[in-house]
Amino acid sequence: MVEPFPRRATLAAAVIALVAGLLSRKLLGGELANITGVAWWTVLVACLLLLAWPRLAPRHLFLGAATIGIAVELFQLTGVPLRLHGIHRAFALVFGTTFQPSDLPAYVLGAAFAGAMSWLARPRLT
Repeated sequence: MVEPFPRRATLAAAVIALVAGLLSRKLLGGELANITGVAWWTVLVACLLLLAWPRLAPRHLFLGAATIGIAVELFQLTGVPLRLHGIHRAFALVFGTTFQPSDLPAYVLGAAFAGAMSWLARPRLT
């Protein structure tokens, strides 16, 4: 049985991921800002998954966060996220605006980081 991940730790990690993602976009430049921003966004998604399912195994956390990230990136091919951005800027933070193939590895990187941190920090049954 997988021990549940503590909610307070998950909330703290979500806040850290959100702040780190926003700061990386603001302080870094070019492709590095994009890659780190996307990776931190994926870590935030992983935190939200852990809040919903605290017993989620690290490998399932990795798979879930990576799948959601890649699905959101592919959703950008429809043009809908770009139109949503015209309604409110917050939609761009959630869905992005345009498809960028270079974002796909960044989703996997962020999901791998979140899965590894979940595995390292998870309470162990003794």
